[in-house]
Amino acid sequence: MDAVERLTLEAVSAHSLIAVEHLHRYELAAELCAGSRVIDVGCGTGYGAGILSKSCPFVVGIDNDVATIDTAQATVGREHDVAFEVGDAHKVLAQPLGDRFDAIVLFETLEHLSRPEEVVASLRHRAGDGVKILVSIPNEKALVEKNPYHVSTYGYEDAIELASELNDAALLLQFLAEGSMIRGYDADGNDLGRIVATERGEHEYANHFIICANFDDMTSLQEAVARIHVEAAPLHNRYVHNLERANAELRRTNARLARKTLGIADSAGASLLAKLEATQSELESVLRAEQERNAAEEAEAARVHSVAVLHAEIADLNATIAMMQGTRVWRLGGTWWRIRDRLLRRA
Repeated sequence: MDAVERLTLEAVSAHSLIAVEHLHRYELAAELCAGSRVIDVGCGTGYGAGILSKSCPFVVGIDNDVATIDTAQATVGREHDVAFEVGDAHKVLAQPLGDRFDAIVLFETLEHLSRPEEVVASLRHRAGDGVKILVSIPNEKALVEKNPYHVSTYGYEDAIELASELNDAALLLQFLAEGSMIRGYDADGNDLGRIVATERGEHEYANHFIICANFDDMTSLQEAVARIHVEAAPLHNRYVHNLERANAELRRTNARLARKTLGIADSAGASLLAKLEATQSELESVLRAEQERNAAEEAEAARVHSVAVLHAEIADLNATIAMMQGTRVWRLGGTWWRIRDRLLRRA
């Protein structure tokens, strides 16, 4: 699956699981930080800061990408009372923020930072100052996921350790799960919906871990988690419907490509067979031409060899003649033939 690091505002508005899980965390933060001054570090396109602003009187979104902050200001900043600033998480969190903010939200950011241990130390100091801390990290170790944009990877044990460093903060587990919901309304139109979880998710296989520090009222924390889940669960049906539509379109596309490649209906097999036969005939022609060329080359090589042998034999004979002409017998024989020729002419 392709890694998605910054959700666009269009992606957030889509009814998909990845949008639900991100919105779910910010809705939880808005519940827990209601009435607080909040700094959202790693705010991305600002949709989360917009959610926080509905219950928080003062919200500032921080991100290190200038273009992303410009987009957030031009969109979310116009519709919500939120300020956006360009900043580095290491430097921002190292500052004493208690005078300006009551809560820090750091969702899906720690794994991107080059020096996460410094940020954790800063968060520990801010928690010591009484600032509320909300941190979320993905469970990449247990789910065996590899994201090229992440510098660090975390698992269940890492989440426990991080919670212990922030003044023994509470650890929440976020799952993507299927379930059943029955909704009803009373005479005044109030929602009577209730969710029952028949199975508990295994801690070490949560999709994300959420660490909450300096939230003293754990009862309100649990109630907020339950209410937010009711809002997220119904989106599953729309998500599955969208998957079915996408799969149907994929099947149609595959069928169209198959028809284009092989032909239409019953002619597909004949067309493919004809293509194979033509290819085989072409290969056989190439093979025959190659064999004829090899035979011609072998004949030429044999002719050249024969000529070379003849030249060698002639050279040997010439050498033998030259040797014989230099002997005394050859010279006496030559004299005898000359005398014989003169006597025959006189007779």
